[in-house]
Amino acid sequence: MIPEGTSSTLAGTDAMAASNEGLPILFAEDQRRLNTIAGVLKGSEVSRITYAIPAEGPWPSGRAQNNVHEIDDGVELLTPGDGVVVRWAMSGRVEGLSVELLSEASYHPDHALIRRLDVSEFTQWQPFLGRPLFLRGIATHVPDGTDRATIWSLRFESSGEAKVVIALGEWTRAGPEYLPDTLVAIFDEAIARSFRIPDNPISAWGVDWRVDGA
Repeated sequence: MIPEGTSSTLAGTDAMAASNEGLPILFAEDQRRLNTIAGVLKGSEVSRITYAIPAEGPWPSGRAQNNVHEIDDGVELLTPGDGVVVRWAMSGRVEGLSVELLSEASYHPDHALIRRLDVSEFTQWQPFLGRPLFLRGIATHVPDGTDRATIWSLRFESSGEAKVVIALGEWTRAGPEYLPDTLVAIFDEAIARSFRIPDNPISAWGVDWRVDGA
């Protein structure tokens, strides 16, 4: 869902689409990468959360409703020493989430077209600040163009038991729907459990996952 905006906003959207092509897609078998990402978040406190969105145009502009946020490009979960960036990624017809450490991120957006919006003070994110974050669930699917399962949704929990699901999707009047080139952050368990890719039995809430040794 792309709200009305200026030509600059559309240019930013096009730039994001180009930049997300070729990002490293997170596959279900990438347990080592999952362990690394989870280890950074559980080993420190979340200090700030930002969204990557077009440089021009308002936000949320109808994209923060019913405890669901729609995000154009990415979510950054920042810690004092590093952080994790979650973005949508595509390689041909293969689609999934891309999850990288900020210190090792393979692409840095053009700030003339894409800006970072600090959402730390949003009501939904405040319970996560100042606490470690734990990766507790993943949802997978097998997209066209591959026989390997990619991860399309991640569930995080804070030490204070607040929960958020970051998944491929968009917000519609009927609720979140799957879309491979946009993200949603879902702060409501019932909504996350009801959100599915068609013909996929695993909801965005995902199956339980624990980092090695946790």
